[in-house]
Parts: sequence; C-alpha cells; structure tokens
Amino acid sequence: MGKMVLRRTQEIICHYYLQYLLLTALYMLEPWERMAFSILSLSLFSCVLFSHRNADAVVEVNSAGWKSQLTALFMT
Repeated sequence: MGKMVLRRTQEIICHYYLQYLLLTALYMLEPWERMAFSILSLSLFSCVLFSHRNADAVVEVNSAGWKSQLTALFMT
C-alpha cells in the first residue's frame, strides 16, 4: 500500500514536471541551462511574492518620512 502511494506521487510529480518543461520549452535546453532558468524564475517569483506581501510595511515607513526614520536610527 505504501509503495503504491509513493509510486503514484512520483508519477504525479513527473507529470507536472514534464508539463512545466513543455509549457516553458525548457525541454530543448541543456540540463545546466534548464537549472539556471528554473532558479532565476523561482528567485524572481519569490521576490515578487515577498514584495507584494510586504508592500504595506514599506508604505507605512515611507509615510512616516525617511528623515525622521534616519534621525531616530542614528541618534539613539
């Protein structure tokens, strides 16, 4: 039973990985190029997700004024 679940999970992951390769046309690239593209894409996606989630904090800091933030930082 456990082997069947593990095998099915592996098949699903392989299927989605193949779909990713076909959709992005990465199947034509060499393995190192594929890895570089995937890392770059993941990094870009992570940066976009991080900045989207933290946009409110940036707006709060900017609305308080950068001069007051710097003086409070360096004068303490």
